[in-house]
Amino acid sequence: SLYLNAHNDEKELNKHIYDVDIDDDFNLSIKEVASLVCSLNIEAITNTYKMLDMKTLNKVIKLIDKAQRVVIFALSGSIVVAKDMLFKLERLGIACQVSDNYHSLLANASTLKKNELAVFISYSGNTKEVIEAAKLAKETEATVVGITMVGNNQLSKLVDYSIQHSSVDRGIKTFSTRS
Repeated sequence: SLYLNAHNDEKELNKHIYDVDIDDDFNLSIKEVASLVCSLNIEAITNTYKMLDMKTLNKVIKLIDKAQRVVIFALSGSIVVAKDMLFKLERLGIACQVSDNYHSLLANASTLKKNELAVFISYSGNTKEVIEAAKLAKETEATVVGITMVGNNQLSKLVDYSIQHSSVDRGIKTFSTRS
């Protein structure tokens, strides 16, 4: 299993992050909130780019391209990201589907085939039901990819290829839906 450790020092990744205290910042104007959200997203994209393992990313892109089918697994807020990925892959002509409830995660994970690719998306990388389904997928002949926030989490240790993103959700709880 390839485990992305591009930046072990999360403080380095997060040194320019804006702290948000909902109680103190409750009186922000709409313009200030929009500016803050914009800044946080730019910071997350920049940090994610800096820590990406391009060899792993290139390998995953090739696996997506060669797969007979890509099955994307997600729950909760990560479903939005999964459906965005589905839309983009379908536009490229890639056969894919999303499993977005506990029962379909288990059913689809346990029936994956050799030339199929399983992509598990979990913001924390520790969602119990996603981990359970990923374990089932690992028992098949399919290749398993995980997309999680940076850090030491169960999903990134379990999968064949791990892609991690920066987390800058300082007090604003909408970032598991970024795509």
